[in-house]
Amino acid sequence: IIAETHGGSLSCTSEPGAGATFVITLPLTTANDASGIAQSGV
Repeated sequence: IIAETHGGSLSCTSEPGAGATFVITLPLTTANDASGIAQSGV
């Protein structure tokens, strides 16, 4: 999935009659990307 490609994850919890909760997590930066962000000014 796209989240995993970017170093994140997708999880889901559900309860009958209460619905489901989906959580997508993505890292803010990685060690390899941190220098590129600082140089680009983003």
